[in-house]
Amino acid sequence: MMNERIRHAFGQVRAEPALKRRTLAMLEQRTRGFSRPVRRRSPALTAAAALLTLVLLGAGGSWWYLTPVSAISIDSAASLELSLNRLDRVVAVQGFDEAGCALADELELTHLTYTQALETVLDSAGLDGGQEGLSISVLADSEQKSQALLTGVRACAGEQPNVHCSSGDPQLLSQAHGCGLSYGRYQALLLLQQRDSSITAEQVQGLSMHELRSWIAALSEDGSSGGDTLPSGNGASGGQGHHGQSGHHTGG
Repeated sequence: MMNERIRHAFGQVRAEPALKRRTLAMLEQRTRGFSRPVRRRSPALTAAAALLTLVLLGAGGSWWYLTPVSAISIDSAASLELSLNRLDRVVAVQGFDEAGCALADELELTHLTYTQALETVLDSAGLDGGQEGLSISVLADSEQKSQALLTGVRACAGEQPNVHCSSGDPQLLSQAHGCGLSYGRYQALLLLQQRDSSITAEQVQGLSMHELRSWIAALSEDGSSGGDTLPSGNGASGGQGHHGQSGHHTGG
């Protein structure tokens, strides 16, 4: 039967189940009219066209879903980054040091909402953010989106001590990755370079956020880390630094 051949063909397509059901129902409804003698199309051709449409729709949907539009950088003794799609779900996880890579491999974060993923990371023993201090930066292409993500991040952080939540400049993200650093550590590098231009990304790699803040404080004339702002001069890789959009401390 024609319908059985269609169902078998659709069974070979990898797409969202709901999309497959809708397209299959539409096709089966149309195949009931094949008895009409005028302008009749080949059933095989119709099935092939519908199958191609389903594949294209499935591919387009996958592209839309998997395209990252914002990010969350999580830095303590470990350093990793969550890439989020338009639905605020995690579509990629990247570690930037040995501990961060271990966390990315260990935790099942893909397809979770960013709050679910962040809560999972914060509950992980591998993060070790308690005494070391934890920096969480959100990066989005609009102030409204950035503030919405930041609100969710702050809610996840709750009353945990030594947690610093802030929104940052997404234009610096590619510069950070070019240096092999997460956004949080790259931000620390820019602060260090504001005080000593000879400091390199290689010197920053592998240091915890606690160590980086202590280094920044040691180079500051007033002894403060100045961790809430980015330098306004040239940063690593010739990038232009920007001031952070907002900051928030939870605990000490």
